[in-house]
Amino acid sequence: MRKLFRFFNILIALSLVASLFMSFMPAEARTGGAAPLAHQQMDANAPYVPGEVVVFMAGGKKLPNFSIQAQKTANTVGARITRVSETGSLLLSLPANADVKAAAASLQSQAGVAFAEPNYIYSLPDPAATSASISGSFNSSSLKDYEIRSVKPSKATDGKDRVAVPIEALQSMRRVKADGKIAAVYPNDPYLWWNGGWSWVGAGIVSPNATASANICEIDTGVDYTHPDLIKQTSLGPVPMIVKGYDFVNNDADPMDDNGHGTHVAGIMVAVANNKQGIAGVSTGKVVAVKALTAQGFGTNFDISRAINFCANRTDIKVINMSLGGPESAAIETAVDYAVNTKGKLLVAAAGNAGADMPTWPAFFANNDVNGSAACAPTCSTYPSLTGKVLAVAADGYTYESSPGSGYYSVDYGCMAPYSNYGSWVSVAAPGTWIYSTTPWDKTFWMNSNEGVNTRFDSLSGTSMATPFVAAAAARRWGYKPLENNTQVAYDVSNYSPSSLDTAGLNEGGGACWPSSMSGKFDVNVADLLNRGGLSGSLFDASTGLPLNGATISAYQGTALRGSAVITPYTWTANPIDQNPDPKRIYMGFNQWTDIINLPVGGPDLASYGFPATPYVIKAFKAGYTASPQPVFQQVGVQDIWWGWNGTGFSAIPPKSANFDFYTGWWMFYGYPPAFADADFYNNPADLDSNVWIPNVPNPQDASQFYPFIAGPEGNTFGFGPLEGDPTGALGAFPFARWKYDGGVDRPCIGCGWVRTEDITVQNRKPAHSPLLANAALPYYPGNYTLMVTDYGQTIDQDSDGCGNNYGYGFNPSYDNTCAGIGTPGIPLLGVYMTPWVYVWKDGVIKAYVPFNGNTSPVNPGDPCNAHWWKALTITSGLSGAPTITVNNQCGDAYPGTGAGIGGGIQPYYSQGYTGQMGILNTQKGK
Repeated sequence: MRKLFRFFNILIALSLVASLFMSFMPAEARTGGAAPLAHQQMDANAPYVPGEVVVFMAGGKKLPNFSIQAQKTANTVGARITRVSETGSLLLSLPANADVKAAAASLQSQAGVAFAEPNYIYSLPDPAATSASISGSFNSSSLKDYEIRSVKPSKATDGKDRVAVPIEALQSMRRVKADGKIAAVYPNDPYLWWNGGWSWVGAGIVSPNATASANICEIDTGVDYTHPDLIKQTSLGPVPMIVKGYDFVNNDADPMDDNGHGTHVAGIMVAVANNKQGIAGVSTGKVVAVKALTAQGFGTNFDISRAINFCANRTDIKVINMSLGGPESAAIETAVDYAVNTKGKLLVAAAGNAGADMPTWPAFFANNDVNGSAACAPTCSTYPSLTGKVLAVAADGYTYESSPGSGYYSVDYGCMAPYSNYGSWVSVAAPGTWIYSTTPWDKTFWMNSNEGVNTRFDSLSGTSMATPFVAAAAARRWGYKPLENNTQVAYDVSNYSPSSLDTAGLNEGGGACWPSSMSGKFDVNVADLLNRGGLSGSLFDASTGLPLNGATISAYQGTALRGSAVITPYTWTANPIDQNPDPKRIYMGFNQWTDIINLPVGGPDLASYGFPATPYVIKAFKAGYTASPQPVFQQVGVQDIWWGWNGTGFSAIPPKSANFDFYTGWWMFYGYPPAFADADFYNNPADLDSNVWIPNVPNPQDASQFYPFIAGPEGNTFGFGPLEGDPTGALGAFPFARWKYDGGVDRPCIGCGWVRTEDITVQNRKPAHSPLLANAALPYYPGNYTLMVTDYGQTIDQDSDGCGNNYGYGFNPSYDNTCAGIGTPGIPLLGVYMTPWVYVWKDGVIKAYVPFNGNTSPVNPGDPCNAHWWKALTITSGLSGAPTITVNNQCGDAYPGTGAGIGGGIQPYYSQGYTGQMGILNTQKGK
């Protein structure tokens, strides 16, 4: 069951332990000497502690005089001093029947008083609104099956910007040792991928990056610093990731968490990675735990302002995380000003969970827009001296039912969480829904006893969870750029999103996911901030279409190996609840892809950003397939590694042999054209066909006869020889050419043949075959072996007028036979909707690569062919010497004869004796 925070009426009386700090220092002067804006008016509706007033005395007095003046001030309203902060603020306790607001107003008017206000109540953001994002039963397992990653749309990703990846597959990623280096792999934490936000912010990409992070001060309900996943075990002994700060609720040095919230927030930031336990945090630094909220999740502006000052005065931290909120407070504003302007810290705060454009503090201190919030416009407070040093964090994470009535839900981190506050005052967004993290380890805590949150680890939702992602990203950026100040780091975190190169930011799609007030805002991404990218690549066996298990994909920049990874199967055991008769049985699934992570940004297109211009070359190696690492992803073009995720697309490698292997693939451009009129084509749009036209060779049934043959699907289509009726593409028509794999066509089972590749092999002549006219050095029959690709003259109806759907039923060069010239012609598939490319392999080495270049050369790939066939290349084998490869790269009509549409086109074979469009071959005796 989903775990939600549930609170009762916030207007409850708090019992606070009264104590007097015996040592304190006069208040620091505000930057520029300006008074806090919050003192100008008190929030009439804000909850506060009955009978308590916070007074901030003017600074500069010596301790005896300060004490005398403080007591006189308290006496004027019949109050007693119950606490004195380290910065000179007072907590006054009034008689039970006192008018707190009137007393505060009276105190504020006195000489020597900078401001006075009620002791406002702050709390954890109330995430009860998250229930609006889920209806019906909720099955958490559906959220743990896939990781939705954001990638740069390209040919390699078929134009998609988000890709769902099986979690088990990610967990299987295996390390590679190359050039004496261990390549980067994902951490081995068992619940790593249950926290979908971890990978969404790019933490997976930089998980092996060893750059030290700045430390974070977390003001919350405390942290369970004994949690095993918050203590790093090293050869020198345990190293706590949590530093004990202070407990301002109980006034001691033991900030133990008795609520659960603070431990959850801490785990998001600094849970130990690669310890075979729990999860992994985003940051590599430490967290200083400061408790300012009670077990029920409440605190006061007096305690919280003291906590902020405590963090500000520590030299071992740079970032302050505050996953809490409440009303505008002069005490907290003064403390924030001191922290960010005097001490140079960066404050990161939760925007709140009201699901509205509604201010909450301290996050709203980020506001510099008088019209920034519908709840206060047009007179919203702005904070010019704090803006750019305080970050307000909204939450990603829209939940939706995977299929109606299924009870299974998924999370889309590309859209706003319905509970999240938003507005022009918000600085940045991060995942906040269903975030899996640490909770107190085997001890009682409020959220366990009252809300059913599990011990050790569990999922929570809210802007409270989004905020530590941003704080951790800021800590990593500051470690990477240690000379930057808080303003520069804040700008980087909220604006440094070149992975999208998009000025619209979260408001993409006209506000379908986020309100227009969030236009220009971005998701935080730690990979961006460290100038790192990840690369996903897929490899198949060209002859079978099966995943190339065990292959290594490597990324080189020049001669430097930047990273590599192995395609590895993933395994799992039977679930006991499935009542499997063999509960120890191990199941296995085979991946066709792997990830290379922590790659430095670079490449020709990145030179303008100041990064190395040397292009990346992506190679693959597998014993029994390649003689050495081969550049098998050339169809991607010049490879840059951008911020965030990159893709190589897919490729295939035939088994190593002395044969010539023609491996063909094609790009499929989903979404172009914008409209689809033909449902049949839409359901099966992914097929091109490649064929090898071979020279006159002996008929296996009559060695005295010689015919040109076709190896490929056209072997069952055209009457170019008496044996071309073979339903398997002339597979049995001759002994030395094989049509091995045909991808991208309909199959009687789901998922069959979906890999868009084809493979045809010209094999060695065997001793039993006729030696006549054989090449003694390289045993192939002499002549031209021409690789042809066809789309059957198909087009797609780009404007939904019913024209142009020409599925090969009689080739028509106008591509408009449906409408007989009426209406807009269809767009040809070959070169527009589907763009082919081809590799020639021999002896485990790529002998040729030919990209499609349209009608004429040179032109850009993606131009239409406007013909039936693409002639890619020809291998010519003579009676002696090595075969030669000629790149043709031209389009034309494959039919013999003359005239447009029926002749004058490509003639890749010996064509004597044809009559008519299809023609009948007259047999020709061999010598």
